[in-house]
Amino acid sequence: MASISIDMSPAFIKGVTKHLPNAQITFDKFHVIAHASTAVDKTRRIEQRTDPSLKGCAGSF
Repeated sequence: MASISIDMSPAFIKGVTKHLPNAQITFDKFHVIAHASTAVDKTRRIEQRTDPSLKGCAGSF
């Protein structure tokens, strides 16, 4: 089985699945970490809005 590492772009995913249907896709770590960081930041912002004790806290997770 072939393996390919790509970013998480829908265009790349579509191209690989179309032209290399048997390849196993692995997403590159840069894009996975970027998505995780965005999710953590979004959660942090929500928590700061809903928990008064976190008001003004820059927070380092």
